[in-house]
Amino acid sequence: MIELKGITYRSETDVILSNITFSVNEKEKVVLLGINGVGKSSLLKILNGLIFPQEGIYLYKGEMLDENKLKNKSFNRKFRKEVVMLFQNPDVMLFNPTVYDEIAFGLRQFDFSDIDDRVKYWADIFGITKYLDKSPFDLSGGEKQKVCLASILAIEPEVLLLDEPTSNLDPKTTGWLIDFLNDLNLTMIITTHNFSIAGELAERTIVLGENHKILYDGKVETFLKDKNLLIEANLVHIHKHRHNNIIHTHYHIHDWD
Repeated sequence: MIELKGITYRSETDVILSNITFSVNEKEKVVLLGINGVGKSSLLKILNGLIFPQEGIYLYKGEMLDENKLKNKSFNRKFRKEVVMLFQNPDVMLFNPTVYDEIAFGLRQFDFSDIDDRVKYWADIFGITKYLDKSPFDLSGGEKQKVCLASILAIEPEVLLLDEPTSNLDPKTTGWLIDFLNDLNLTMIITTHNFSIAGELAERTIVLGENHKILYDGKVETFLKDKNLLIEANLVHIHKHRHNNIIHTHYHIHDWD
């Protein structure tokens, strides 16, 4: 469904992604791991057609996707409905006066006929019905995240790109979201810093190294058991800590969310 071949993306001063090659099958779920700054969010934006690489090829359903392709109104409309992205900071996605209007916005853009029913359905799913008449900007970070998820899922996408979806959620809501995402029959690519939930979100992980290349592509469980790979990815660190009044030093994995 998704295939990247030799994708390289640079800013004016730095390489953000280097020679990225992988494919994702329809309905497959993949966790994207790596320390801050290795290009995880930029990779999601490329997959969402928001930025474009200087080198390489991006194929979506066998069609090459680039800036010129998205200028085709018919293709752009189809792609925007099928491939959606949840940003780590929900504030960048919110712009409507009420929660109702946020959820209804995409439905209106894509000419759904049963807008009111769909808004109420997704508000109920995410437990935000009581906020429908409120401004989304008055909600907590977790509530905003729910509004954004409801708004993109309401249009029935096929590919869901999630950038740190649990970063604004409490533990109880995080558990609910993991179960909810596992029940969705969609293609998903999810970035997270939280190792404790990585294996619950997907069986496969793609790990970006500090050289902005793919360091590992395989089973989450295998990666998390490989100390050498974790060290190479800089996803573990050494510090002193105490056990029964004995201070010693060894490698630690920490969840950063």
